[in-house]
Amino acid sequence: MICYLYGVYEDLNDSICFLISRGFIIYESKKHVNGKNYDKLYYLTLYGVKRIEDDIIKDFSKNLTCAKWYVDKCKIIKEYFGDMSGTELKIRQYRHDEYASTKINDYIQDITDKVRK
Repeated sequence: MICYLYGVYEDLNDSICFLISRGFIIYESKKHVNGKNYDKLYYLTLYGVKRIEDDIIKDFSKNLTCAKWYVDKCKIIKEYFGDMSGTELKIRQYRHDEYASTKINDYIQDITDKVRK
């Protein structure tokens, strides 16, 4: 992820563009005088609904297993981090040199191996 002013940052537009390019969603928004969009509203297309029905609901038992995996991971996160706020989590992240030494708008080095140890 990218280091930004208030912690790590991932541009939501990357994910949104993928969903739009595949025809899953559309959106509408207002345009500010500086040209930027704001107050975006996202809508699932009929194609998106069909894909959900065909790919997720038809294979519900398989997808239920996948959803259970995510629920289990969320429980582990909750157990480990408790009721820490986002600010507290950010402070904890920035105790790692990989985060603290990264300049704004640069990618933060992967710390997966360090975390596993």
